[in-house]
Amino acid sequence: MSGTQVPILITWDVDPDRWTSLERRKHAFSMAADLCEKFGIHVTFFVTAKFANEYRENIDRVQDLGSEVGCHGWTHADEEDYDSMSLALQRAYIEEATRGLEIVTHKTVHSFRSPRVKTSSDTLRILAECGYQVDSSVCSQRIDFVRLYVESRRTGKPIVYLAHPTEFLIIGKWKPAGLKELSLQHIRTHGFLVRNMLYRLAGEALFSATHKLFAYMASFPDVNFMTCSDYASALGDVKRFIAA
Repeated sequence: MSGTQVPILITWDVDPDRWTSLERRKHAFSMAADLCEKFGIHVTFFVTAKFANEYRENIDRVQDLGSEVGCHGWTHADEEDYDSMSLALQRAYIEEATRGLEIVTHKTVHSFRSPRVKTSSDTLRILAECGYQVDSSVCSQRIDFVRLYVESRRTGKPIVYLAHPTEFLIIGKWKPAGLKELSLQHIRTHGFLVRNMLYRLAGEALFSATHKLFAYMASFPDVNFMTCSDYASALGDVKRFIAA
């Protein structure tokens, strides 16, 4: 892609999030879709396939708006850890997730993001065999928008924004981790949760900040908001890539 264009991939991870009701989760999905519709941007919603049918109306809406639905794994449970799962289990989960999501979307699924953004060489091989064009599981760097914008103008690499719609629902403050959260297995799977101290946990404030961020990004004349599969297609012969 030309270095004069700045590709921006807005992505939302739609996790099971059983900590809140289905009605509220669907509302959060709609809030994310509303933001994207307001700014006329096409985005990618990575949906956990086992629960995709719960969001059928949301999925129909975002697809009608020109956005993409990608695969966010099969269950998103602790065992779905793609840097440690066996080859056979990875294949079974990816194939089941792909079938399930394509039943709901009525479209071929081209983009994948693993739960907890972990992957392996086996994962990439299976994805390629299943016809995926994109693995957006691992970000190579995290830095502020302006510096990424300058780099993207020079290299054509995309800026990837990752968030969860249900973050707009959270009310409260960070709580110290319990004994379970401090276990080695939990830290390996979910990370060290002291990072929660850095999060803004007021959903209303986060929604407002996201609105301002999208407006700011859209104000640059040379940005190009794209779905993950649209970006992959723009790369021509590239069959899979890691969004960075």
